[in-house]
This record gives sequence, C-alpha cells and structure tokens, in this order.
Amino acid sequence: MPFLHRVRYLRLTAALLPVAEPTTLRRLPNAAPARTSFEVFAEGYDLLVNRALQRPEAAEAIGWWLFHRWLAQHEEFSHPATVRELLQRMGEPAEALGEILGLKRVCRLLHGLRRGPDVCNREYLDTLPADDSVRVRRGGQQRIRDQRLALLLALAHGVSREITALPQIVVEHVGIPV
Repeated sequence: MPFLHRVRYLRLTAALLPVAEPTTLRRLPNAAPARTSFEVFAEGYDLLVNRALQRPEAAEAIGWWLFHRWLAQHEEFSHPATVRELLQRMGEPAEALGEILGLKRVCRLLHGLRRGPDVCNREYLDTLPADDSVRVRRGGQQRIRDQRLALLLALAHGVSREITALPQIVVEHVGIPV
C-alpha cells in the first residue's frame, strides 16, 4: 500500500502540476478547471496566500505546500480507473497476491490514507469488512481484516509525514520565510 500510495501520488502530481502552476498564487484569467480548483482551495488559506503575494521569496514554498495539500484532498486519488491501471502496471507481483490486491479493497484503503485521522470514523470503517477470506494464487485462502488494516496503514502513514502534509500552523511558524 505505501508503494501504491506513493506512485499514485506522484502520477497525480505530474498530471496536475502543469495546470495548477502552484508557484503562482494570484488568480489567472481563463484558467483550466484544475487551476480554478486549486485557486478555490488556496482561498481557504488566505493568510498564507497574502504572505506569498507580499513576500515573493516565500511564494514558491507556500505555493508548493498548498499544491500538495490540494492534491491530498483530490477525489481522483482513489478513483477505480486509475488504481486499476496501477495494479495492471505492477503485473506479476500484483497477480501473485490475487484478491488481496482486489480493486475495491485497494481503492478503499487508499481512500482511508487520504482521510488521515478521520480514518477512525465509524462511517468509513463500517464500509470495510471486519474479517474477509480471499483467494490467493499460491496457497489457497488468506484472511484479511480490512478495518484493522486501514487503521494500521493510516497510523504508519501518519507517523511518516512529509513536510507538505504538515498542518498550516507549522508552515506559518516554522517552514515558510517571514
């Protein structure tokens, strides 16, 4: 899951980077829908955007932080079509795990990583099987506890945060030139 999460994140970054232009924080006329989405998201961080506009040396760092926060909230992150493509590209290793890496399971677990601490919400956890038995290519059946797996993955992901995933308060006081 960490590998799939990271690859999906990097592919989404590469796809949206040219459109979003994260180092430009002023409104762009006739912007593409992805850029407009980024601008609307950035409006929620007006303190940082104003700092970037007043202090050009801070604009790049703030823009990149906002871009990565925007990506983390992006709904396409766990979309079945893009996850299916990733699993197909993995080829033999994914096939060897059989239903363990089933499309529906992987999408739900990636969605759980995107939720962050909200992964503990019963509304989300109740959508996952508490105990599931799946076929694997070699070895017959494998028991998977998706709810526990989602919590463990979220915990592991949470303690290995990148700087772009840190909360706004950290960026305001530590990570951005003032």
